[in-house]
Amino acid sequence: MKRIATSASSVRFALLAFSVLGALPSNAQTSLKGANMLRLNHAYQDALEPDYQRVAWNLEFARDLGGMSEWEKNLSSLKAEFNISTLVRMGYVEEGMDPEQDPAVPAPNAAERAALASQDSEFQCSQISRLMDALDAEVGNAFYAKDVISAFILANEPNLGDEWNIDGRAYGRVYNCYRNERWVSGPFSDKPLFVAGPGGCLDPVPCAEFYTRMFETAGTSIDGFGIHAYGHPQNFATEFGWQVDLINTYPTYTGAPVYITEYNPGARPDEPLPFEPDASYFEGCYTAVVDYNRSHSNQIKALLYFADSPDSWVRGGEQCSPAVSPLPVNKWWQTSLCYNGDRHLAWFESRPTLVNSATLQVATVPSFVMPGQIFRMNVQARNTGTTSWSGQGQNSSYRLGATTHNSFNLSIYPQCGGYFVDNTNARVYTCSDVNPGEAYTYSFDVRAPTSPVTQPKFEVRMVQEQVEGFGDTVSLDVAVGQAWCGSALTQCILNANPGILANYQNTSCGNRDNIVNDWCSNIDPIGCDNLKLGTGICTRYNSPCRCAHGDHLGRIAIDPNGTYCGYRVCGNDNRVYECKTSNTWAYIGTWCY
Repeated sequence: MKRIATSASSVRFALLAFSVLGALPSNAQTSLKGANMLRLNHAYQDALEPDYQRVAWNLEFARDLGGMSEWEKNLSSLKAEFNISTLVRMGYVEEGMDPEQDPAVPAPNAAERAALASQDSEFQCSQISRLMDALDAEVGNAFYAKDVISAFILANEPNLGDEWNIDGRAYGRVYNCYRNERWVSGPFSDKPLFVAGPGGCLDPVPCAEFYTRMFETAGTSIDGFGIHAYGHPQNFATEFGWQVDLINTYPTYTGAPVYITEYNPGARPDEPLPFEPDASYFEGCYTAVVDYNRSHSNQIKALLYFADSPDSWVRGGEQCSPAVSPLPVNKWWQTSLCYNGDRHLAWFESRPTLVNSATLQVATVPSFVMPGQIFRMNVQARNTGTTSWSGQGQNSSYRLGATTHNSFNLSIYPQCGGYFVDNTNARVYTCSDVNPGEAYTYSFDVRAPTSPVTQPKFEVRMVQEQVEGFGDTVSLDVAVGQAWCGSALTQCILNANPGILANYQNTSCGNRDNIVNDWCSNIDPIGCDNLKLGTGICTRYNSPCRCAHGDHLGRIAIDPNGTYCGYRVCGNDNRVYECKTSNTWAYIGTWCY
């Protein structure tokens, strides 16, 4: 007889997507919403406390831009008072800053540009030591706020002419050198370092070229991406969407976190005057990101509007009126800041649409159970949306629920209750509040079907009653034995190694115990021992207990030969009974469905 390989039952479920910054800010009713240079004591008088409570992210510069040292307490105050997380952009270069004249300017000089453009065999990280020293010095400016900074971004828009003005391949080299030679041993090594996208990708061709060439040299240790996108909500959605889609085409970076660190309305050269948005514009952009995240495991972590700016950039409508010709600015992105004050107010007034989303994870799952067997399930649900799940037991509308494909009974609810109508209409209640970014574990007992089911499946997902089912679905294929078809141990071994039956002529249920005994004694004793001894998947069924004279709920007779020590069932009186070593049933003091 030939030896048959073991094959385990399949288990499928959705897992939590890659995350760098951990839990989102606790004010994550607006966990995506943020701003550039969000300063508590800036010149804007419209930013009141309720506004900051709707914001989760802030973006600053590491360089002392516009008197950053004056805001030393600002980042700490944002974190302490409003739990607003700050990202810091390093390597920013203003017009007129010359790395040839000032070694402290964090931008490549002519010699470094030449080295970065050289052939692979010629380039060495030591050739950009001056640049890396300048970045180190600049990052040191932010050390006072180390505890409240969440992450750093390498440069601002490295391909723009008045900043680094290098291509993607050169930028990837800078990132690879700096991250692996300086960052990992520096004072902020515990913080993520993100790559910066190439500014607003108004033209997809050169933008795609930048990403493609960057991936050639950036290495495999990219912590995340900071990108920009502009325009009306529809254009904005297209622009950020294809950038993230492009990132995801590279297996190394698929699912990596993306932060939209700047978006701005109407910032396109072919629009002579940007439109003046109201709150609906910001709602539209927010909704576009939320819609994208629904099918991308919430890959985009933040959406920061270019709201605040150095005072010299602030211009009111009277300076940008169509009657003013020419406009008092000479760059399209500066023109895009027209109506800054009105936009600032509209941005604060916009309220992101609340979103339900969840990821589910199961730690351990039995691959095989006997008919009517009760077993414990622990399903961890992480709130990846922007709504909080109330934890008021039966008074909460947020619950873990069975789906229309579920074959198993949600039988016992030891935490704070639940209900069972049938396999496809059952709920486990939420016992404590679950805020965005937090996780909650639902612990409950499940009962296997007592009648034969084709391809039995355990399947649950999160539900907001009377609203929607949402988030991931846990879908598990769990094999269920058959009554009067051999012992539980026999059926478990055959489930793990179904090819055994192909070696025997009489495979009827009455002969299954004989088949397994022969196989385990004469053909593959080692393989059988691996299944039924120690930590084998059939160990629990390798038991001398046999309990007779029992009925499942519904008056279906229990096969004594399919019982074992510890086998729990829901009796016909809605009580849980366990088969004990005395070969008798014992009520364990728990009710069941």
